[in-house]
Amino acid sequence: MKDRMKQEDLAAEAMTVRAMAQLKRAPLTPAFEAVLLASYDGWQAGRRRGGMAAGLAAGLRACAATVWPGAPTWVPAGVFAAALLIGVGLGTAISGPDSRMAYFLEQAPSFSIVSEEDS
Repeated sequence: MKDRMKQEDLAAEAMTVRAMAQLKRAPLTPAFEAVLLASYDGWQAGRRRGGMAAGLAAGLRACAATVWPGAPTWVPAGVFAAALLIGVGLGTAISGPDSRMAYFLEQAPSFSIVSEEDS
């Protein structure tokens, strides 16, 4: 079975190579090539200038863009901070310092299918 799959992979690769060879190359216009090279040079200059801090900042911006695309970097961080504060506040308000809640699971839960009224 593996030999058959390998032969199918090789046949697909050969077909792809033949298809790519038949494609015509689109000529690059000089204006497009100039813009492309200029943007690459600008990107390289920014990489060299920034060092590790710029890499970290770019990584944080990419992470923020993944969480909330198109928003400024402070928006996802602010929403996370607000959610964290609300969660901590509610957790503190619900469980007071001396109250023991049943949802802590300090003991095994016990329940019965038959209600106490039926017995």
